[in-house]
Amino acid sequence: MRTVLHFIAIISLFISALTTGALSYAQPLNWDSLRTERAKKITSFLAIYPSIRMKIDSLTGTPQQLAGEELFLNQSKTDPVEAIYEFLELNKGIFGINQGKKDFKLVFSHKDPLGDQVQLKQVYKGIEVWNGRMKVNFDRSGKLSSIVVLGRICPDINISPLPTVDSSKATAIAIQDLKEIPVEESPYYYGKSFYPGKNEKDTPSLINCGLFVGLFNEEYRLVWIVRVERPHVLGFRWEYWIDAQSGTILQKVHTR
Repeated sequence: MRTVLHFIAIISLFISALTTGALSYAQPLNWDSLRTERAKKITSFLAIYPSIRMKIDSLTGTPQQLAGEELFLNQSKTDPVEAIYEFLELNKGIFGINQGKKDFKLVFSHKDPLGDQVQLKQVYKGIEVWNGRMKVNFDRSGKLSSIVVLGRICPDINISPLPTVDSSKATAIAIQDLKEIPVEESPYYYGKSFYPGKNEKDTPSLINCGLFVGLFNEEYRLVWIVRVERPHVLGFRWEYWIDAQSGTILQKVHTR
């Protein structure tokens, strides 16, 4: 009997590991279906608040901009941070999130006689979502007046937040790859006379590295975003997206 129970336990762990592994690698999405579902929620929202002006993200179907006097109709909070969290909680369906305070963290809150401003960043299980920031404006009387998404709000995320590749390994992958890029590929390359020989071969160094949830090829991925440079080569800075599960370089772009 014990042998049977032990065998069942092993099989359960194996299946769980397979399931977790499949989930953690990437999250393919049926965007047509998700957009249709989001459109229904937005239609219901606009039926209640018909004067609100809204711009929709063409991929995710989530709002990019909202403005209009009706934004504050259900506002009961006088503190601007609490007011935007209240709005997100009441209207989480149109954004594809689970909970306002859980899915958005405060970046800053700025008080101004002409109207307060708040900026939030989207997070998933404590990990920042790449380029998922939101600027919120209030009028002089403290009423919510507009919401502008700076980038893209990513709805319906469901991937593992646990990387199998750590930051040191991701950094090493980026630095090794950068060593292979000829210095001539810098847009600021002005010929060999501009770079002493030692600088053409200098060792790349880390600028910063952070763990993010990113949208890559219309799939959610857990990624290390690593910024590296050759410090003695003008303009030779690169940003790498490295899959935090496999260590694969998903993309690399030159930055200033």
